[in-house]
Amino acid sequence: MMLNARINRRTPARAGVLLLPLLLAGCEILFPPRPGMGGAAPTPAAGASASTAAGDAPAAPVASRSTRRPAPTASLFLRLGGMDGITAFSDDFLGRVTNDPVIIPFFKGLTDADLKRIRQHVIELLCSATGGPCTYSGKDMKTTHKDMEINNDSWNAFTGHLNESVTRFRVPDRERNELVVIIASLKKDIVNR
Repeated sequence: MMLNARINRRTPARAGVLLLPLLLAGCEILFPPRPGMGGAAPTPAAGASASTAAGDAPAAPVASRSTRRPAPTASLFLRLGGMDGITAFSDDFLGRVTNDPVIIPFFKGLTDADLKRIRQHVIELLCSATGGPCTYSGKDMKTTHKDMEINNDSWNAFTGHLNESVTRFRVPDRERNELVVIIASLKKDIVNR
């Protein structure tokens, strides 16, 4: 009996050690990289930096960060980790969505260029909708999704993956709720069956 108690006490610690790399990978939103360490970003709003080589997204202006977390009054964009956080979140989310058997049919026949464009639009949409410096360059949601025959089951699978990404990045409740309101506002234009 004593041996089992020791094993049971060690099991959570072992699980914690095994999960630590996964948690650290998701900490980019809570602890964004310092300026100069970021990657590519979507098209910033007018007046921001110029574009780079063809196929690469232009770099967005990097706000200086004097503290690890933005003030509670900061925009949702900043509280989600700025451009780096939105990009990492979008990549995780799109990775989940494009591998779901319920959602894969909506991506059937798309080229790599199409998928890059969709990625760019998702990043721009999230950046813009959360108060970031981006301008969404895609079509409106109703036009984009009108012929896709998206039903509630597909929508629920989509939002389930969104929730998984939110959980992976350990997005705090306040930011999660604000993000849910933004995504829920799109449902009426996306679900059409």
